[in-house]
Amino acid sequence: METNQTVSQRYSKEIEEIEELIELVKAGECPDFRLLSTIKSLAIEAYYDGKCEGMQQMHEILRN
Repeated sequence: METNQTVSQRYSKEIEEIEELIELVKAGECPDFRLLSTIKSLAIEAYYDGKCEGMQQMHEILRN
């Protein structure tokens, strides 16, 4: 049986990158737009992953 991963488990690498970028922005070593772009990319990826999983689950339910 497959178990669902939490968001923090599934996207741990991306979340770590965002945390690092936050520290770099605070130190003035990284432009703000890079941090915002990374957050935006993660949000879009998580949205479409969730939408795809939901459609697959619906398909399985309707098939049975």
